[in-house]
Amino acid sequence: MSRFIRSTSIGLLCAVVFTILRGSWQDAPFVVPVFALSGFAISFVMLALIDLDWLETNRIAVLKKREVHILRDVVAAMIVVSAVYWSGPLIQGAGYSGWLLAIFFGITLPFIVCLVASRAVILFGLFTASEIMISTMMNHPHFRAADWLQFISRDITEWTIIWFILLVLSLIVSVPLAAQRSRNKALKQSDNLRIS
Repeated sequence: MSRFIRSTSIGLLCAVVFTILRGSWQDAPFVVPVFALSGFAISFVMLALIDLDWLETNRIAVLKKREVHILRDVVAAMIVVSAVYWSGPLIQGAGYSGWLLAIFFGITLPFIVCLVASRAVILFGLFTASEIMISTMMNHPHFRAADWLQFISRDITEWTIIWFILLVLSLIVSVPLAAQRSRNKALKQSDNLRIS
């Protein structure tokens, strides 16, 4: 299936899902094409980056040095940890549109982290999703450090659903990246065997 068809499908799905979540399209009909174009554009860019052969070729050439492996993983871990400080305040500060921002962060942040990380891509994506959820929960207006157990026990179902959605979004991003990397690695090894 071509990248254009996949992105068009994702764009249409985004338009339908976000319109349903929003409740209606009649008060602002322009949001439906905005949702569709946003889903199309983001997915098209992400699919283009995943499918880039030159990116993977350069990554393999650079990663022959062990220090670069470690440096990339450290940078990815720093991005994940930094999400605790800024993602929650932004999502909670957005008010009623905070769930849109959470979905946006739930896709783009794991994508960036997974591109930076040199190994354990899926694990880095899951950690990123968890950090976004923790930061959002800690910045909730009703959350207090003193009675956090009471807060979690009262709203455990809602936060579990939010965490599950963020984990699924991170897997949607990280699994194709991991599959593409292992496919390119296998092709590279078969080319090396053929040359030798």
